[in-house]
Amino acid sequence: MPIWVAKLKFKQYFIDIFRPNPNRDTVIDAVRVLSVLSVLAFHVVTSILKIGEFEGQKHFVLNMPPILQPLWHGEKGVDAFFLISATVLGISLFSKLKSFDFSDALSFYKKRFWRIYPLFFVALVLYSAFNWSYHGKYFWSNLFLVNNLIEGQISIIPVGWSLLVEVQYYALLPLLFLVLKKIKYKFQIILTLIALSFMCCALRLMQYPELYMRPLTDLLLAEDRSVLLNKMGKVFYEANSTRFGAFAVGLLLAYIKVFEFHRIKFLFSRKINSVVFFTLAILCILAGSAMPVYHPDSFWYSNFNTVLHFCYLMSVRQIFAFGLMLLILGSWCSNWCVFRFLKSVSKSRIWLPISCLSYPMYLFHFPFLNVAISAVCRNVDSKQISSISFQQGFGIFCLATLLTFIFSIPCHVFVERPLIEYGKRSDNDLI
Repeated sequence: MPIWVAKLKFKQYFIDIFRPNPNRDTVIDAVRVLSVLSVLAFHVVTSILKIGEFEGQKHFVLNMPPILQPLWHGEKGVDAFFLISATVLGISLFSKLKSFDFSDALSFYKKRFWRIYPLFFVALVLYSAFNWSYHGKYFWSNLFLVNNLIEGQISIIPVGWSLLVEVQYYALLPLLFLVLKKIKYKFQIILTLIALSFMCCALRLMQYPELYMRPLTDLLLAEDRSVLLNKMGKVFYEANSTRFGAFAVGLLLAYIKVFEFHRIKFLFSRKINSVVFFTLAILCILAGSAMPVYHPDSFWYSNFNTVLHFCYLMSVRQIFAFGLMLLILGSWCSNWCVFRFLKSVSKSRIWLPISCLSYPMYLFHFPFLNVAISAVCRNVDSKQISSISFQQGFGIFCLATLLTFIFSIPCHVFVERPLIEYGKRSDNDLI
């Protein structure tokens, strides 16, 4: 038996899910939890939208209460994940930038592999086995994480596209830091990446004007909506060229944390500055998560402007990520009452378990979402469900979250955590 297998501590891994760890960043944990829950809530909404006849689906979209409209923006949780990943990895890489070399780059790839790939492989096999007759032809491209680079291929895991994009960013990250090591103007390079993210989004939208010439509600209710939403997904929503803005903002946050933290902390020490930054953070987050672009009775829909809509789609992810960055910075640096409250809330023990299980919960929530729909609606055949109320939708979200959480515990204890530990066993590992 290999030595590392003999050293596995499954009981300890289970306890660690629930026991506070002083080495963890509680603010990052809280953001990670809210991210995974927002994605799950978004998928509840999109799953309900696919149930029943078109008239029932139309009624669901047109009659969603204004207070629930932010659920349409739950996919911003993916951008939050990108920001968090870039921040956590960027802090480690920037901290050792002076000595960073090719051996460190190889160490980075090794740890990322053992952190991500084993559980991804388990998910890929399980999802593929469920419908091999259909998924078999896409299995190999998914296995090697290149399906988004091959025409006609799809992601077998429903959320696999975001993992694929993130992995491809990881592949380039050490190369970026090898370049940053040689360049004096590191801060400017990161700002340039953020600016390029706006340009890439704009160029993609200009190639497909049908994606911004109509309100998003019209895309959801159009007779050819499957074609339009598919195109939105492929060319804009799931494309690695249009999603790196939040990742670049995360690198900016990491740079500030490593090189400019004392200056930023001094800046936040003044109450007026904290108030200004908090207000700006909330405005940016609301722009990304609460703008009524899906509400047919809103000003956005009734006075629809294609130029404004183009600018919104081009910049909303970066603006949301920037607001989240300011909120995290304030929680790290400021003693102002609001930021102090956010910091204290982040220290609650409720965040840790879901944060620890966020990766398996992200991978495996779709099957349990279907189970929850069947249980709440008391019908195993979704075609027989005529409609779902918003109260039932909340019940579906709660049940799906609970079932996914329970399933994720053994995934973490027996697959994810042991192989993470295996990836760390070399003393020369960077991250």
